[in-house]
Amino acid sequence: MHKTTEFPRLGYLDGLRGLSCVAVILHHCVFHGARLEYANPALRAIAHILSLGYTGVEVFFILSGFCLAAPMFLPGYSLHPKIYLLARFRRLYPAYFLTFMMLVVLGVGISLSQITALASVFPRPKIADVIIGLVLYSVWGNTVFWTLVIEARWYAILPFIVGGIKKLEQRGLRWGIASATMLLASAAVAVIYIKGMNATPGMLTRAIFTIGMVMAYLPILVSGVILARHRELLQDSLKRHHRVVSILLIVVITGCLSQLPADPMVITLAKRLLYAGGCSITIFTFALINPLFQRNLQLRLIVHLGKISYTAYLIHLPLIQLFKHILPGTALPQPAAFGIYYIVLPVALLFISHFAAMILEAPFLRKPHADA
Repeated sequence: MHKTTEFPRLGYLDGLRGLSCVAVILHHCVFHGARLEYANPALRAIAHILSLGYTGVEVFFILSGFCLAAPMFLPGYSLHPKIYLLARFRRLYPAYFLTFMMLVVLGVGISLSQITALASVFPRPKIADVIIGLVLYSVWGNTVFWTLVIEARWYAILPFIVGGIKKLEQRGLRWGIASATMLLASAAVAVIYIKGMNATPGMLTRAIFTIGMVMAYLPILVSGVILARHRELLQDSLKRHHRVVSILLIVVITGCLSQLPADPMVITLAKRLLYAGGCSITIFTFALINPLFQRNLQLRLIVHLGKISYTAYLIHLPLIQLFKHILPGTALPQPAAFGIYYIVLPVALLFISHFAAMILEAPFLRKPHADA
C-alpha cells in the first residue's frame, strides 16, 4: 500500500522554480542568441550577469531532490514502486516525448524540403538518434535534454538515498550524521566519475559511467534530499537570525557567481559542480529562511512561471535558435539587439510557453501543480 500524509504546500518553491527557468532562458538568449561583445560597459556587464543564469539548472536539481524526498520523510509514508514510477513517468516523459517528436518531424520535413538555412536548428535525425532519444539514453535535437537524462536516472536512485538515510538513523546515528554520511558517499561517487573521465576506467568507474552523468551531479541532488530531511530544524534555527544569515548567504552566492565564467563550456565539470552547486544550495537555503524572499517568490506571476517552467525549459532553446536565424543579433544596433534578445524575446518565449503547457503538460497530470 502507498501511504503518505499531506506535505505542506510551499508556494515559494514554485516561484523559485520559475525564476530559475527564467535565468536559464536568459542565459541561452545570451549564449545561443545575440552573442555580442557590447561596446557599452553597462550593457556588457548586464549581459555577463545574465549569462550566468545556467546556474538555474543546479537549482532545478536541488528542487528535484527536495520536492521528491520531502514526502518520503513524513511519518506514515511507505513507497509503492509502481505508483511512484508511474507518477514520475507521467510528470517527465509525455511533455518530453511530444517535444522530441516535434523536433524529429521538423528535422525530417526541413531536410526533405531542402531548407538548408534551418538544418542546423532542426537537424535530420538518424534512426539511432530517435531510438536513444525516445528512451532518454542520450541527447538529440535539443541540448537542454541532457538534464532530463539525469533526472530520469535520479528517479530510480532517489528511494535508495532516502532509504539509506532512514536506515542509518534507525541504527542510532544522530540527526546530522546519517545525512552527512550519505552526502560524503555521493561526493565520493562524483569524484570517481570526474577522475574517471580522464583516466583508464576500472571496474568501479565503468559501472558508474554506465549509470551516467547523474553520478557527477549526485552531491547536488542529495543536498536537496538533506535539506528536505532537516527543513524544519533548519528553518527554526536560522529564521531567528534570518537577517544576518541572509547577508552571509548573499555573500556566498556572490562569491560563487564571481568564480563562474559566462561560457559554461570553458569551465571544468568539477568547478561547475563546486561553484554552481554551492550557489544553488545557498539560494535554496535563502528561500527557506528569508520571509521577504518567500513573499516575493509567491507573487502570482512568479508562481505561474514555476508551473509552466517545464514546458518553457523544453521548448525555449529551439525557438531562440530559430529567432537567431530570422533576426541575427549582428544585424541590429547593439542597444536594439540587447532589448530584443534580453527583454522582448524572453517575454515572448514565456508567453508561448503558457499556451504550450496546456498541450504538453496539463493533459497528462492529475494534479497540475505536481512537483517537477
